[in-house]
Amino acid sequence: MKAEESSVEASESENRYIFSPESQVGQLFTWGRGSKGQLGQNVKRFPGSNCALPVAVPGFSRVSHVALGEGQFACVLVTKSDGTLWSFGSNYKGRLGLGSDSPPSISKPTLVSALKGKHVIGACAGEAHAGAVTAKGLAYMWGRNLSGCLGNGTTTDSFKPQCVLSPSSNEESKSFLEGVVYLDCSNFTTAALVREKKEEKVSSGYTLMMWGSNRHGKLGQGKSPTVLPESNLPIQVMTQVSQVSVGSLYCGCVTSKGELYMWGFGKHGNLGIGRKSSTKPTAVPLLRKLKKNDSKGSSSIEEPAAFVACTRGQPTPKGGLNPNTGGGEGPHTVVLTHGGAIYTFGTAHKGLMMNLGNKTGAFNKPWDELTPYRVGGRLANGKLTRPPTSPFAIRPPYSSIAPAIFATNAHIHSTVLNGRGELWAWGCGSNDGRCGVERFLDGPGHKVDKMKCYMMGPHRVGVSREEFWKHPKGQVQFDKMNVLSVATGRNTMACIAVRSSTKTDNSETKNNSKGASESKLK
Repeated sequence: MKAEESSVEASESENRYIFSPESQVGQLFTWGRGSKGQLGQNVKRFPGSNCALPVAVPGFSRVSHVALGEGQFACVLVTKSDGTLWSFGSNYKGRLGLGSDSPPSISKPTLVSALKGKHVIGACAGEAHAGAVTAKGLAYMWGRNLSGCLGNGTTTDSFKPQCVLSPSSNEESKSFLEGVVYLDCSNFTTAALVREKKEEKVSSGYTLMMWGSNRHGKLGQGKSPTVLPESNLPIQVMTQVSQVSVGSLYCGCVTSKGELYMWGFGKHGNLGIGRKSSTKPTAVPLLRKLKKNDSKGSSSIEEPAAFVACTRGQPTPKGGLNPNTGGGEGPHTVVLTHGGAIYTFGTAHKGLMMNLGNKTGAFNKPWDELTPYRVGGRLANGKLTRPPTSPFAIRPPYSSIAPAIFATNAHIHSTVLNGRGELWAWGCGSNDGRCGVERFLDGPGHKVDKMKCYMMGPHRVGVSREEFWKHPKGQVQFDKMNVLSVATGRNTMACIAVRSSTKTDNSETKNNSKGASESKLK
């Protein structure tokens, strides 16, 4: 049974998944690994050089957008409400945009002066390159130009931001890609959403353009990497796209009609079409099973997608590119519907599918989800008999954190932001506290769990008992904040939040969520 499509289209002003000069602003928080300056603050560090829970970055109270780069050590790009772009963290291949790859890292947020006066409204960062979009709809990129991922018609690296060229550009006549409203990049592949008509001010769908590496068919052209290894200029993939996510090995997008498309590497089930890869966008239905067949005899209904998050920071998964068993470290996908439901597919490694009860690493287990799994359904490893130890963890059904409106995916952890401004994380939060949850601080023996902080279900980010975390003096506690947006690197995260007394945009589906999380926090 097909879901209604007429209700899923939204105007540009209502699309929270594109860059906008009208984005709500808030305070920047960071947490996780901090050894290369990627936290942007020295107010609080624990354990070691890391920061296990979100802490505010001083001087960044009016932030409209934040992006994190990949690799073991992230870079952070921050857009302020005045249109300035700031960067800090790892400066690998010059991705901080400061005109050089020296020094190798910066701990103090620094103005990207090359874009001063351009009025930046959003940014993105990959493993070794980065980009930004201006209010005039131009895209700028810099860093390593492997496979032409900077989109400037060459494969020459650039430490300074260069404007992305249009598909028709050549040596004799160069023109710029115009009407850009969103930019994303990962592992030397870049994507942009572009207004379908230059003069169009309001749109429910955009043209998806991509450039850079075509490894695993990530450019979505239906051509293998041997036929089309790369493109140093933008090429069209699809039209009427409302949101896109570029992962390390694969990509996904959602159309203005709520259709989900996936392409690229898929051997861990992360495309939702079995253990198969695809060089062209492939439709993936989100089928919600009905308790009883409807009047037409249907046993399921297709739900319209709103958002997809592909796995970042995982160019070479430890689980391999041709897994023989399930549960290996590999890509995993989170999809949100317009009603706020959560779907997952891919590897079940360390609880990434939210389809397990008792804590397990899921190594070599047949619990991967090869087609979309609606979170809140049956548990693959049976009934929960060993509840999570944290008082800030959700017990099954994990769907009670809904309505979900935003998600992120890194190599072994995921997060979801819901309509009440709460941020939830699951998967593996070991080593550096990248998930921002108390469970990392309260491991066996009430000590930091550096090795086996595996979370099968959602844990509330930024909330902790005082015995495990003393908030820096003068700072508002994170549980008093409403989160507006979130970004992730491999081991570091960041978000923008406002005091909970401030009205946010995140309550549009609040009628579906009556006290869900509060009733489970016990």
